[in-house]
Amino acid sequence: MRKPFFWKQRQCWYVRSADGKTNIKLDPDETKAFDIWNELRISEHPEAPTATFAVIAENYLVHAEKTLSPKSYKAARDYLIGACTEFGNVRVIDLKKHHVITWLDSQPTWGDWGRRAAGAAVQRALNWAIDLGYIKSNPLAKLGLPKGGRREALISDETHIAMMTNSDDGRRPGKRIATLKRRAIQRDSCFRPVL
Repeated sequence: MRKPFFWKQRQCWYVRSADGKTNIKLDPDETKAFDIWNELRISEHPEAPTATFAVIAENYLVHAEKTLSPKSYKAARDYLIGACTEFGNVRVIDLKKHHVITWLDSQPTWGDWGRRAAGAAVQRALNWAIDLGYIKSNPLAKLGLPKGGRREALISDETHIAMMTNSDDGRRPGKRIATLKRRAIQRDSCFRPVL
């Protein structure tokens, strides 16, 4: 992180962010500004006791980009960016379940599976930090994530006909989805109990 500078028009000390795109306001007093700057520099390292969730998430994503598939990485990145906008400035040692629950509850379009995946992404980043010794324990270890429900949909006869018509690839018309034909049977009778 660069050294603080005094912005004359605003009569305050600022520092340029690590990405160089934004200015972070510190304090009008030079001594206080440099104290805040020193705290910011220390907290940029994930092993620092004052490390925020955003620092852990950012370092995890650097690792995840090398180890996860592109699709998994994109999902983890998207969820962690959302989490960081909500509680990224919270120190990891101060992180509580209510931070995550409040964030998940603020996403009305997410179903149980989306909420579960988002919470799991947060936990994965924290567990990664434990594995590397950045933090001693996961403050969200007992975070209760919703169970994903069944994903099933019965299709109508019209949809089935449209699928069969559009699946003709010139070789075997409808071969791939011929087994999807809707039957007039009881919904529960098509599933056998698993013992």
